Amino acid sequence: MIKQKDKLTAFTRVKVDGLFNLQDCAREYGLSAEEVVAFHNKYCPLQDLLTLHLSKYVEYVYLPTTSVSSRKEKLLQNSKLVQPDKISEKKYGVITTFSPKELQLHYQIKVNRNFDHIDLLKQKTYKNNQEIDQTIEQLFEKAEHVLYPLKVATGANGRMRKIINSGDISKRWKEERRPKLAEYYQSETADKILSKLDRAFENIDLKRDLLEKKHLL
Repeated sequence: MIKQKDKLTAFTRVKVDGLFNLQDCAREYGLSAEEVVAFHNKYCPLQDLLTLHLSKYVEYVYLPTTSVSSRKEKLLQNSKLVQPDKISEKKYGVITTFSPKELQLHYQIKVNRNFDHIDLLKQKTYKNNQEIDQTIEQLFEKAEHVLYPLKVATGANGRMRKIINSGDISKRWKEERRPKLAEYYQSETADKILSKLDRAFENIDLKRDLLEKKHLL
């Protein structure tokens, strides 16, 4: 249901998906069926009046703003993540499937969780259970490993707050990984890719939103 609040009254219009179910609505918003019907009928257009016993299609149901706000607060409380208070070491398998090309990428990643940060170490990526053999794909795969080990500071909700070793990553790229890649992959296309990677690894902490989508935090 989608909510639309009327600024001049104490009701909120909640958009109904499909046939309106009075009992489900009352339970969801902590009201009795009688309260839902009485409140809705007080504010709705004449053609949208509800009864206690007959189902009816209505585009919106009118509910007390306090009930809608209370439900929202409960949903937010239930969605909060509690950061673990102990050290743990786990290994995850990650599979990404692309269709309709029947392409599957998979790799393992080690996650060492400490009290205030997480260490990530990604292993080799495979394509359809085979090692990557395309030149450009190999270039990206080798460049990506400069990120690891990746040390991440997390907030109270478990979200990525800061990449602790962003300076080390930038140094590894400039002094170790990039010179080797530039020597091995010599082409105009490779030069363009390496230039883009220069900008990406310059301050990886600014791109942490992209890393959050990639990793299990």
